Amino acid sequence: MDTILPSKDDCRWRDLLESKITHNFSLLAAGLCVSRNIRMLKRKNTEETYQTAIEDVYMFFQKYEKMLKNDIAEIFK
Repeated sequence: MDTILPSKDDCRWRDLLESKITHNFSLLAAGLCVSRNIRMLKRKNTEETYQTAIEDVYMFFQKYEKMLKNDIAEIFK
């Protein structure tokens, strides 16, 4: 299956986790996933933590990509 998600190296993932990109998700769980990782980064702001957070959010978005397609299109336009 082709994905509409940008690669994990795309700077917009970091922007989302730094709250430079804000979005009201159609799926509550997606917003909770992003918020949880933002809080984690506020507690421990290291490159390793960023990579872990990006991986977690990416995997969530990938798993629910069909349900999040409009959110993904808006965030990564």
